[in-house]
Amino acid sequence: MSAETFENIVARLNSDPTFKDYFLKEAIREGKELKLVHRLREVGFFKPTDGLYPKKMEDGYSIPYWDVGEFLIQTAKTNQSKPDTSITADLKAIIEEVLAFDFGEYRNFYVDTVLIDIIFRLPINEIKTDYIEHLRVFFEKGWRQTTVSPRIGGLVLPRLIAETDREKILAVLRIILDYSHRSYEKDKTIESIMDEFWLKDALDKTKDGIQKLCGAEAADIGIEIIKRLHNLDESEFNIVWVPSIEMSSQISFAERYDYQLVSFVRDMLIGSGFASISKTIQELKDSPIPVLRRMAFHVIAERYDDFKALLWQKDFNPLADSSCSHEIMRLLEKNAALFTPEQLKSMSDHIEEHEFLTVNEDKEKNLVYISYKKKSWLKLLLPSGDVGIKEKYDTYEKTYPEPITEADSFPIYMSPMTRIGHVSEEELSQKNDEELVEYLNQESGADTLDDSRKMSKSDALTNLVQKDPQRFISGYKIFITLDAAYHYAIVRGINNGLKDGKRIEWMGFISYMNSLFSKDHDFGVQAKGYNYKNWLIGDVAGVFSFGSNNEELGYPADLLPQVEDILLSLFDYAENDYYDMRDVVTSVLNSTHGKIFGALIVRSLRYYRGFKKSEDYPGWSEKTKLRFITAIEDKNPQSPDARVILAEYLPQLFFHVDKDFVISRLDDIFLTENESVWRDTFGAYLVTCNVYDELFKLLNEKGFYQRAIASITERNPREKLMDHIVIAYLNGLDTDGEPLITTILNSRNYNDFSRIIHFIAWSEISSLKDYRKKVIELWDRINEILDAETNRVKEYYDAKGRLLLWFRHFSLPDEEVKKRILHTIRGMKDDFTISRFLELLVKFIETDLRDVVDIFKCFLEQGIYPYYPDKSVTLIFEAALTNGFNDDAQEILNYYSSRNIHGLKPIWDRYNPG
Repeated sequence: MSAETFENIVARLNSDPTFKDYFLKEAIREGKELKLVHRLREVGFFKPTDGLYPKKMEDGYSIPYWDVGEFLIQTAKTNQSKPDTSITADLKAIIEEVLAFDFGEYRNFYVDTVLIDIIFRLPINEIKTDYIEHLRVFFEKGWRQTTVSPRIGGLVLPRLIAETDREKILAVLRIILDYSHRSYEKDKTIESIMDEFWLKDALDKTKDGIQKLCGAEAADIGIEIIKRLHNLDESEFNIVWVPSIEMSSQISFAERYDYQLVSFVRDMLIGSGFASISKTIQELKDSPIPVLRRMAFHVIAERYDDFKALLWQKDFNPLADSSCSHEIMRLLEKNAALFTPEQLKSMSDHIEEHEFLTVNEDKEKNLVYISYKKKSWLKLLLPSGDVGIKEKYDTYEKTYPEPITEADSFPIYMSPMTRIGHVSEEELSQKNDEELVEYLNQESGADTLDDSRKMSKSDALTNLVQKDPQRFISGYKIFITLDAAYHYAIVRGINNGLKDGKRIEWMGFISYMNSLFSKDHDFGVQAKGYNYKNWLIGDVAGVFSFGSNNEELGYPADLLPQVEDILLSLFDYAENDYYDMRDVVTSVLNSTHGKIFGALIVRSLRYYRGFKKSEDYPGWSEKTKLRFITAIEDKNPQSPDARVILAEYLPQLFFHVDKDFVISRLDDIFLTENESVWRDTFGAYLVTCNVYDELFKLLNEKGFYQRAIASITERNPREKLMDHIVIAYLNGLDTDGEPLITTILNSRNYNDFSRIIHFIAWSEISSLKDYRKKVIELWDRINEILDAETNRVKEYYDAKGRLLLWFRHFSLPDEEVKKRILHTIRGMKDDFTISRFLELLVKFIETDLRDVVDIFKCFLEQGIYPYYPDKSVTLIFEAALTNGFNDDAQEILNYYSSRNIHGLKPIWDRYNPG
């Protein structure tokens, strides 16, 4: 190749992106990269330019693709297989030139990924420490961890381990194990410099190799980082996120940065030689940082023969450091058989003399608790076979006979299935009714602390009842002496059994309830924080709601009066436990009063269904109606239970139960004089109810919808308000005065626009009369408003993008629709909806390719490049090529090539050879 020819090629490479892409790919394919790299570098071909800067956009940054990257990576791969000093020099020169380039605040992750691929394919002695240090810059200033981070476990560490280069391995570890200083300086957030998933991926793949080459030194790096993080925030490495040093059942988030540091240090220490870590273990044992002391005890437990002298150099009191109790308990359990008689006696004495913290004023119950704690510790020493320890254990076994479980070694245990003294369903199933009552009524020492023993029995009883609910209904007179916790378990089991399809004898259940909720029944003392009586009442309401709704398994109609009486009587026993969960509907449905009111409404609907002809229906019971009236006439309610339930069932009440009640009591139901209560109650109606013609008109005439537009701002009810307004518009219900849809459009609230647009896009509206006319009219009105906007914020572009999806209700050819699609695109920016829109568009390739191509080109003219290799892009481009639209295909190719996107070129070449 002459100098003149080469100069011409370089000039064309710099001016024609399509040729550049083709030339470099061909060079790789023909194996000419080594021959070209030096000449291209000499003419500055690989120099980074301003075109590689991340570009600030309104909604983030656009990261330009580095189009020479693939060529450079292949050059590095080829040179790695057979190193050439001159090629290596060229690659290093390119690396240093790019590393010196100032990308500003944020880096180009495409460039950084290529640099890593080149650097770590250099001969090992050419990989400079300075190159490795740039990894920190890549992570701190990088954008997409999913491109850079995978290289650490996929290339960087495996290469250094293969070359047995300890110093470079440690240099990489100092970076990837560190926290992000940028994040901490910004908002005091402590997080891994690497993405946590890819950090775990890298360490899992390489920790064995690291441990063999430099385990002790690697552990030191991790320990120093743990110390720095603890100094920044003492809550780091707490027992919630690091419940155990070993990988136990309690580790729920093994990818968390803090646990990854701990587990890495652990593995490095366990596998390292005694001499290299003995001083470290001593320092960890004496450290003021709890997690490091825990680490020391874990290593001693795993390597007791090596470190037993360290443990016993002073009088070892296993209970002296409560923050390390789990690790010390494991140490005793694993090594008790190796302890000397003197050591066993010393520990036994410490256990005996320890003053355990108690929280109960009852001395007898405190004694039971202390027995449980001492038994837990002594059990760990039983493998020693020491007679004295066994005698002490047996003494405490008499006071606390329950088994000791895995849970007892954890300060916080996250599984509800392993409470202290866990009870199984199988254990209960072996007892007859009388034995079961006697067993359940027995007190346990653990009850005095957190009622966990009773909760465990309750769970097991629920599971037993669920399998055979009728047994407990038939024998309710035997079970009536149980306290509220176990009646709650029984009723919960009956409820679950019904949902499983089990049948019950309903009159028996009603008799059970009448006995339970009588003046003579005592529910017993409830532990603090365990409101079993209210939970029981809520499940009783749930059983009757199921019985009212289920025609096959529900109660017979002749029991309706008894069901009503029991439900009404529940108010005398239930406490008002309404709790604001920031969602009024969820709050009411979880409140005990809300469940009773709901069950009363469902029972009234069951009553209505018992009448074949609606004119024979006498209306809902006066007793039930009076209970609701009493509740809604309260102008200062403690909770919104009754109102929200009435709002939730308003359509059923209006059309089936008592229309006059709804009309006459509308202001009371929604408490229109109290803005806060009205907003919550009408919001509940919007969230739970569909639009019904007559009821919508009634509420609209009362001004409820206009009022809601002005006052309801919470996301969920606000979105449902938009849905109601759109439904009313499409069905022609909103015809009096200024239409609600006009009020919304005039407000120019883009979040409302987006919801309206979304609802129409994804609703099935083709069966509605005049839907085409109404949708096109609304499309024009929204576009007109958006076009007039000068402050085009993100929500503006979101609304524009979603408008395109209205196309799913239309087809091509259709000039009216095409006109509106083109108009919408011309006001857009790139948007996630484009891909979905193109899936709709390509359906019309065969019937209207001209319009399909015009619409697609409109995106490109607007500077929007639908993602390639999206299947839809390929289908449209190939259809244009094969159906005589070559000029259009050429335009599309040029648009993409101008953005350094050359994936369509091979398709063009296939149909235009030469």
